[in-house]
Amino acid sequence: LKDGLEIARETFTNEFVFGGFYSYDGIHPSVDGNVIIANEWIDVINSEFPVSIPRVSLTEVRGAFNN
Repeated sequence: LKDGLEIARETFTNEFVFGGFYSYDGIHPSVDGNVIIANEWIDVINSEFPVSIPRVSLTEVRGAFNN
C-alpha cells in the first residue's frame, strides 16, 4: 500500500483518510480495505488447496453498502 495498489482503475494507499484502505480511525480497514484483505486470503487459499473460491467484487460490495 505504501506505493499504491491499483484495483479496478482506482489506487489505494495507506494515506490517512484519503488513501481508501483504512477507515476514518486510521487503524481498521474500510469496506474497500476488507475486500482487498479478503481477496488476498482467497488467492492464498486457492493456491494452496484444491479449491476455486471466487474473488470478492469491490463493485458489488460497494453497491451492497450503498443501498
